[in-house]
Amino acid sequence: MEPSGTSALNPNILPNTTYKPVGPTPDDHDFEPTRSFDRTRGNSGARRIDYEDSDYILTTLPSQKEGIDRDGETECFCTGWFRRTVLSTPGFPSPIVYPKKVVYEVREVEGCGLGVFALEDIRIGDLIVAERPLIVNMIVGDMERVLEALCARMSSETFKTYMALHNCYGTDDSGSLTGIMLTNGFSTRIDEPSDPAGGTYSCTGAVASRFNHSCSPNAVHTFHLPSFAMEVHALQPIAKGEEIVVNYTSIEPTAEARQVSLKPYNFVCTCLACKNSATSDIVRAKAVSSLLPKTSQGVQHAEGVLAAYEATGLHLLPRYIDLLERVAKINRKKGNTERADELDLLADTIIALQSRSLVGKGSGSSTGIQLKSPQDALNSLKIAMQYAGSDSEREDLMRIFKQALNLGSQN
Repeated sequence: MEPSGTSALNPNILPNTTYKPVGPTPDDHDFEPTRSFDRTRGNSGARRIDYEDSDYILTTLPSQKEGIDRDGETECFCTGWFRRTVLSTPGFPSPIVYPKKVVYEVREVEGCGLGVFALEDIRIGDLIVAERPLIVNMIVGDMERVLEALCARMSSETFKTYMALHNCYGTDDSGSLTGIMLTNGFSTRIDEPSDPAGGTYSCTGAVASRFNHSCSPNAVHTFHLPSFAMEVHALQPIAKGEEIVVNYTSIEPTAEARQVSLKPYNFVCTCLACKNSATSDIVRAKAVSSLLPKTSQGVQHAEGVLAAYEATGLHLLPRYIDLLERVAKINRKKGNTERADELDLLADTIIALQSRSLVGKGSGSSTGIQLKSPQDALNSLKIAMQYAGSDSEREDLMRIFKQALNLGSQN
């Protein structure tokens, strides 16, 4: 892969944009952008962090050659605070942990363009895709101009990959580069200190952006900050030949509300929850609002409540964790230890996936796993270790594990 910004792109390969070849020099990996970014201050070195929190900068992450040669690089438009946060993350840039083998294929889906399908049975929690994003960018008003500057820093190969992604906006006023980003980017809320309302960032990947949407997703998209990687994990068991789908927006309670939130993607969702909305809306509302089962109601009732909830496909909501842990507790009290362990392990798997977010509230705690007993701690550790991307993360997990067992600082 040729380093970003080593040559200016030919204007002819940026159709329908206002691109002009004003890229960085070969020796300047983080450069002072065009005058339109007048809030950026000065040239920067690969490790510079002395920006104001609110400075807007163009940068390549990771900047270290070893990280780029190993796993690729990402062109970023971000604040000084964001860059400093990333560079100060323990273990950054950790090697990306890839799946042991490719368990998916990308192929045509009638009426939906491309989609991702399982080549074999996939278990809950399994890593399906891990990749460094093509672009990570803060959402601002003049997005097309920002993306022109980011694309000017890309290698020609990376730029072609970006342009090959679907654009559901066609040639409207948003611009072709922005249309691709809006169609394929996964948005993330960031706790930007300079923005009380929180900043919104978008991550666009070559493969991670190929997954279609469902309001009952069987996979979840996450971002691992130490390795600066987009990841997709299985949220449910996925059978061979089944399409692997993620959720593009928040899980709204009604089909009508979900269709409104999906309007920017220019498609109407036809998943089972939306096709049978008259029934599914009621079932979902009941599943989310109903009381958790009680021990006095017995195991059969508890398992029935869990099965009914799982049928709604609402695995991303915190309610699912609460329900798994409650049903596990009921099974344990009734002597069904094996089933209880299975449910606790499943809960910890989901928690571990939910904890692998970008930069947000609570992300500094690294695991988010609740340790309730020595055995639960051991189960949690086994799951979490699968997702630890660096030695420092593993050390943190071991420290938490020791605390759960009251081992203190013993070796």
